[in-house]
Amino acid sequence: MTKRRANGEGTIYQRSDGRWHAQLRLPNSKRKNIYGDSQKEVVQALSRLRKEVDAGLHASLDAEQTLRQFSQGWIAGRKHKLRSKTMLGYESMVKNHLDFIGDIPLSKLTAHTLQKHYTAKLQVFAATTIHHLHAFLHVVLDHAVRLELIPKNPTDYVDAPGIHTAEIRPLTEQQIKQLLIVLQGDRYEALYFLAVATGMREAELLGLRWQDVQLRFLTVRVAQTLHRLRGRFVLEEPKSRMSRRTLPLPSAAAEILVKWSETQEIDKEKMGAAWGENWGLVFTTPAGQPLHYSQALAHFRLLLEKAGLPLSTRLHDLRHTFATLLLERGVHIKAVSELLGHSSVNITLSIYGHVTRKMQDTAVVELDNILRLDSPHD
Repeated sequence: MTKRRANGEGTIYQRSDGRWHAQLRLPNSKRKNIYGDSQKEVVQALSRLRKEVDAGLHASLDAEQTLRQFSQGWIAGRKHKLRSKTMLGYESMVKNHLDFIGDIPLSKLTAHTLQKHYTAKLQVFAATTIHHLHAFLHVVLDHAVRLELIPKNPTDYVDAPGIHTAEIRPLTEQQIKQLLIVLQGDRYEALYFLAVATGMREAELLGLRWQDVQLRFLTVRVAQTLHRLRGRFVLEEPKSRMSRRTLPLPSAAAEILVKWSETQEIDKEKMGAAWGENWGLVFTTPAGQPLHYSQALAHFRLLLEKAGLPLSTRLHDLRHTFATLLLERGVHIKAVSELLGHSSVNITLSIYGHVTRKMQDTAVVELDNILRLDSPHD
């Protein structure tokens, strides 16, 4: 039986073969057909399509609109579900990297044109940038295929540059000790100590709030991340379900956090009413403002120089140090993966596989010693 709706809401009915069919008139007067095996499936698909129309994604839905126009509409239709940082990255792609192909109609865009565009871009930009551009265009043009604007996705036939994964550079035990020595008494001792002690990401550390620190129970809860976008700070939820986690807090880290909280209280008293609005963040500037990543990194480099450590050491390497120390001490890789907040243990293996291989080599040597008849026995 046909379900009639107001104009622009769509029509749903069951066909004689048992399948369900929905139809929606788009702003360009064309009709979009949706088919499914159940009424629920079709209703959900129709609801998604109406939301896209309301967001302006289908304002000029035809294959003659340009790649730039379609990309902008695709982004606009997803603003409500994209993280701020992701959305800015997509907008940057459209603004800065569609210069030679942005005005080409979707119907005229070919794999050959894209390949030439990538090659030209590689003369100026890093392969990583072009890889991200390719990933963005692939998703956008996949949507154009689903909307039946183009028969196939040209990015499927293009050789995109791969990403060179930088080798991780964890600190050695001796280097950690050198760093801990210079950290003593430093204003941001707690920040860098916590990075080594918990393996939290930089944005997670900078977005940590006192309400998520349980000193009594020695835990910290990762519930948000801090970013600076378009000149203002924003707090966002972590990027995945596994990133939202509760971590054990070493007692040494808890003691340092207590000292830091006392320093922060002194800052508050000095600033009075001028104390910054900062969501109750753990790490703040003397004026009470959120601590920006660039500030944390610049201060970290001063500490590296003071400790006689390589200035090429990144703040993120403290996270790698945390993971490497645990793995080398026999902590199961699944447990390490959960502490790091990786969405899959495969990600952990891909990053720290060399550490586990080193452990396997050591185990084989130990087994070899056991199996040798001429080896000494207790």
